[in-house]
Amino acid sequence: MTRTAQKKPQLLLLGAENLHRKATYGSDDYGDFAVRKVQRIPHRDDELLEGEVIALPYTFCLDMRGPAINLTCSAPLTLMAALERQILHTLQSGRTVCFLVESLVSCTEPRDEYAELEQVYNGFGFDDELLKRHVIGHRMLRNLGATPHFSGEMTSSYQVKRSEFQSYLRRYAGGNTSFIVENPEEFDVICLDGRNTIAGFCKAHDGGYVIFLPYFREETRDFDQAMASLARGVFTYLSANAEQEPQWAKSYVFAREAPIQDKLRRAEERVRKLRSELASFEALRTVLWQREYRLRQSVSSFVNKLGMETRQEVSEEDSWITRDGKDIVMVEVKDMNGNVTRQDIGKVGEHRKARGLPDDFPALLVANTFATLQSITAKDKRIEPTVCRAAADDHILVMRTLDLARLYDLISSGQLQVNMLQDILSQEAGWLMVESTGHQVVTG
Repeated sequence: MTRTAQKKPQLLLLGAENLHRKATYGSDDYGDFAVRKVQRIPHRDDELLEGEVIALPYTFCLDMRGPAINLTCSAPLTLMAALERQILHTLQSGRTVCFLVESLVSCTEPRDEYAELEQVYNGFGFDDELLKRHVIGHRMLRNLGATPHFSGEMTSSYQVKRSEFQSYLRRYAGGNTSFIVENPEEFDVICLDGRNTIAGFCKAHDGGYVIFLPYFREETRDFDQAMASLARGVFTYLSANAEQEPQWAKSYVFAREAPIQDKLRRAEERVRKLRSELASFEALRTVLWQREYRLRQSVSSFVNKLGMETRQEVSEEDSWITRDGKDIVMVEVKDMNGNVTRQDIGKVGEHRKARGLPDDFPALLVANTFATLQSITAKDKRIEPTVCRAAADDHILVMRTLDLARLYDLISSGQLQVNMLQDILSQEAGWLMVESTGHQVVTG
């Protein structure tokens, strides 16, 4: 009988160039394990070797194509979501994800500028939802019941609680980040910092393991040896603490277990359908926080969801609401840090005139007002009466994205019909103020 050779465990190092500028892609063999440096997680399961560990920097992926993080640009959210799905799939397949908590994060290319991880959090105002959307690792931390804490002082001196990581922590690791955890008994503490707070830990999650460890300190020169030391520690630790049921054992199903598994599968299918339904509402909410071209795309999609047809011009920022194939309303979408002003109204009129349209051609300004504020209450401010009058005088209808969102509820509940809304958008001018109880056009 021929024995199948056991596959060598690998540490799959994601985004190596974001961890170290001199890193190159490829595999390094260390005898009983290997380190493979790649740009992204492979999509196919057969590309992931048995026992493989995914390792990635905590703040990876505000810009997958360049620096580890860029505070001046918007995150590629679809790529973020895809990466998070891949991480979840990795865990559900019984593998391990190891986050390296970076202290110094590359900010801009090609200039050698860096930001502390704490600055990244300050840049997002420690806003939990923003951080979940933009920082890989933050959502995972919150799911695990942990919160990052920044001491302000760099340290490379750790109390090592798990000897498997002693070489990596003593020779290479450094940082200023620790963690406050909700249920300490559920965490396997790997190391403590000088203030006796958790600086590295492991926790079982979604069928696999999640490890958070300090990143290697700035003066570390031998990147490959640091990663080899990390991989050796991870694989030794996992082999010594193997509590996960192996896949081959799961193939034996007890007679009383089978109907329970069947119930679980049906329940999971119901949950998947519910999550799919919820995802459609998450897509609708993007009009409340997105900016620039993404906001324009989201508003156009939202109007379609309301039951109206739109037309987008590729070379222009404007779009159109159409009826029976004819343009009936010119639409401009803007994001702004404050409220709508008379100057904003004037610009819409100028754009209408530049298109050769008459002054009374229906025009709609959809504005994400107070775009930097982080609560619905703070954003829900009335448009000034003088601005409402200017819009009414110029035959322009103004609507906040918050009003747009509320229109969905009015139409869904039957309080407003789509044809009535089309008439309002094509015939009224002023501010279309929408509340949960109804709507009105304010002209002063």
